[in-house]
Amino acid sequence: MQQMPMPQQPVQVKKGLSIAGMICGIVGIVFAFIPCMFFIAWPLGILGIIFGGIGLSNANKNPNKEGKRMAITAIVLGVLSLIVPIITYFLIVATVESELTGLIFLL
Repeated sequence: MQQMPMPQQPVQVKKGLSIAGMICGIVGIVFAFIPCMFFIAWPLGILGIIFGGIGLSNANKNPNKEGKRMAITAIVLGVLSLIVPIITYFLIVATVESELTGLIFLL
């Protein structure tokens, strides 16, 4: 009697870091648009870049490349979470400065 071969189980893909990086990037970009929450956006952006980079490395080792898009999204959102607060800060400063200048000339 011949024995049936055991079916091979599919390889589990570790996408956890890609997902974590994407979540950090999404939350970081949301906080980036809130003027007083810059201090929350930057650490989340850095974590998004780190987790996305590790997730991208893991995805490149996998033959199916699963999780690669999420990792790239995490990196992009992480970078935006670092850049957007700086732009927002300078826009706020420029707006306040122009308003104060207008008030001084009215006095």
